[in-house]
Amino acid sequence: PRRGVDLFGTAFRGIDQGDAAAAWLSEFLGTPSRLVRVPPEHDRITDGLTPGPSGYADSSAVHLLSRASLALLNQRMAERGTPALSMDRFRPNIVLDSHNGHGRDSGSDWAALPHAEDRARRISIGGAALGYAKLAVRCAVTLVEQEAGARQGPEPLRTLASYRRAASGGVVFGAKFSVITPGKLSVGDEVVVQEWGDADL
Repeated sequence: PRRGVDLFGTAFRGIDQGDAAAAWLSEFLGTPSRLVRVPPEHDRITDGLTPGPSGYADSSAVHLLSRASLALLNQRMAERGTPALSMDRFRPNIVLDSHNGHGRDSGSDWAALPHAEDRARRISIGGAALGYAKLAVRCAVTLVEQEAGARQGPEPLRTLASYRRAASGGVVFGAKFSVITPGKLSVGDEVVVQEWGDADL
């Protein structure tokens, strides 16, 4: 059955996944909970340079982040005497890596450049096509260590604030993309940039 879903103050509907899932979640989370999935009639369109459909995500359907961007952040954090963070702290849907993990020149391996994802406007991966929506503004969830589920201090927001403030406000890391053409993605798929733009910083 459908039930109401409140998403950031906007009413939607979701397909209830049953009492067994609800009981498990309620016990685990320590508060009454229901699990719902996005119904086929869900018609939410998010904003950005390329608006697109999105389920219950906070904004666009896809968050893309490169290993080169994380490496630069970890380098800057090391300069402050702060331990490195793993990629899961930022919860991207797609992690972009350079060819074989080795940086080459920007013409043959653009993914080796930190924050190149900020400038990619149209990309194809596997059978999917994605369009750039906006930079990913980071919130306090990035302060939570994912394994323990506990807040771990001011990083990475403190370091990101020193060099990743968007012109429109907020600390940004990674980019949000809308799905233009759905398709299957697999580990190792080549990411082809069909259109570039200027960074919003």
